[in-house]
Amino acid sequence: MGIIIEGLSREDNKKLYDAIEKEGNAYGVAKIKITTFADGFIINAGHNSIKVSEKMPEILNKGELEAAIAHEFSHICHRDPEKDILMAVPLVLLAILYTVLTDYYANNNYYWFILITPIVLIGVYFVGCIMLLHKWDRRCDREAVKKTSISAMIGMLEKRKEHVKGIDPFHPSINNRIKWIRESGPKKHDDNGSGM
Repeated sequence: MGIIIEGLSREDNKKLYDAIEKEGNAYGVAKIKITTFADGFIINAGHNSIKVSEKMPEILNKGELEAAIAHEFSHICHRDPEKDILMAVPLVLLAILYTVLTDYYANNNYYWFILITPIVLIGVYFVGCIMLLHKWDRRCDREAVKKTSISAMIGMLEKRKEHVKGIDPFHPSINNRIKWIRESGPKKHDDNGSGM
């Protein structure tokens, strides 16, 4: 039995529907909820859901769209959206640790440590989170390349670079992702960008 796609009909957006169906079946996903919106170049995985801009099928060719969808299915299959929520747990533990350290510093007249400690703890936490998110993205890129092709994934990233401006610390830079895919991305298909 194939994937059940909620929130999107084949008649309304055949190209997007077909890409989701193909990659969902490739990943063995039984059911997915799709939310579309009008503007932007955005695709994002949630808990058993994908949010995608209606502009994506216009901007990307078939293979590139499949690569983008495959990347998001990889996040879903590895339960990355749920792990994002769990990343708040260390922040709570750091807050408790800071409370304990503040008492210790106050009792020992190390008052300047009270100001420095939260900066250090939060800095270490965010650097650790960003490193983990980057690792997950590289893993999803690698799996998307296996499901589609190197040229499809690179083509999608190049178009993302054209349409999305600014710095996004939660993802590796697009240039680094492209370089990494070229150097280490495995091939599954004949690399013509079609994913066929």
